[in-house]
Amino acid sequence: HWDGIPSIFAEDKNLMTVRMMRVQHPDAWSQRPLWGTNHVVGNVIVEKESPNGDVVARSRFHMMELRRDNVRHFAGSYVHHLKKTAGGYRIKLQRVDIPTRRRRSTMCCRCGSDGSMQGGANVPARYAPACPF
Repeated sequence: HWDGIPSIFAEDKNLMTVRMMRVQHPDAWSQRPLWGTNHVVGNVIVEKESPNGDVVARSRFHMMELRRDNVRHFAGSYVHHLKKTAGGYRIKLQRVDIPTRRRRSTMCCRCGSDGSMQGGANVPARYAPACPF
């Protein structure tokens, strides 16, 4: 009945309805997002303001990551070095500190350095020697 007719799907109305119902079902695994995050930032404090308008600000954060059915929580602090420009403030440097039970973990968001100045898996060679955090 469909022979010789180009078609992406060869379905009748009933089969199309079944397919639509399957995709719209809440347990349709293929339709779930792979991941999502929520961020809450608070306790924002301007620590230093330079005469040229540059600012150093500190804040605390909580981040929840949802991957399929797994939820992970992260909490810590940010330090932002903000550069004042004609269009507003731009992030010059963002530092993230995430304390853990074993040790305090610090990582630069720009280069991924852990502060050892040795570089690392995520540290491009152009940043590792000079990144001060």
